[in-house]
Amino acid sequence: MALLAFSGDADTTNPIAGGGAPYWQYTQATALQRWGQMNGCAAPYARNIAANIYEQGYAKCRGGVAVAARVKRGGGHSWSVVDNEAMWTFLSRYTRPTAP
Repeated sequence: MALLAFSGDADTTNPIAGGGAPYWQYTQATALQRWGQMNGCAAPYARNIAANIYEQGYAKCRGGVAVAARVKRGGGHSWSVVDNEAMWTFLSRYTRPTAP
């Protein structure tokens, strides 16, 4: 299953370093690693998208999917960390399988 998460590195509700809300005790890196394992991904990566945004994740996954998180530097717990254009570009690469 393809996954693209958005977060801000100043989020205190769901911090990328873990902690915060009771349901969010693990790190973003741990969550990505787990999704990467479940998807059989072979290539971890990290890259800068812009001066205030970086992406980390896993590529070369089973079924041609990717697992990624985009992080806005200085971004908090807000919809402002979501990049709708990036989300559409990512998700539009995939189609839903049709029933037999």
